[in-house]
Amino acid sequence: MVSRLRALYQAVESEAVPQQFIDLLRRLDEAERAQSDD
Repeated sequence: MVSRLRALYQAVESEAVPQQFIDLLRRLDEAERAQSDD
C-alpha cells in the first residue's frame, strides 16, 4: 500500500500546473495586493 501511495504522489507531483490555474493565482494575488493598498 505504501508503494502505491508513493507512486500516486509522484505521479501527481510530476503533473504540470495548468496555465488557467496559474493565471487565477496571479489574479488573486493582484487583488489581494490592491485590497491591502486601500
